[in-house]
Amino acid sequence: MSEFLDVKGAAAALGVGERTIYDLCKEWRESMGKRGMPHVMIGGKTIRTTIEDVRKWYEGQKRAVARG
Repeated sequence: MSEFLDVKGAAAALGVGERTIYDLCKEWRESMGKRGMPHVMIGGKTIRTTIEDVRKWYEGQKRAVARG
């Protein structure tokens, strides 16, 4: 079973600020899932993502940087 993270937990896992996670989630919604951080909205305000999605996003960023 996937471990769900709130914004604070996702930010801690990546070592970034909570605003960064909010921005990545907004980017995901606005790009219709093509960029940003996958997540679910609960009650229209609460954001949850999975540790697997955080890892996938991070790995994608590493590959993008390596490609230069």
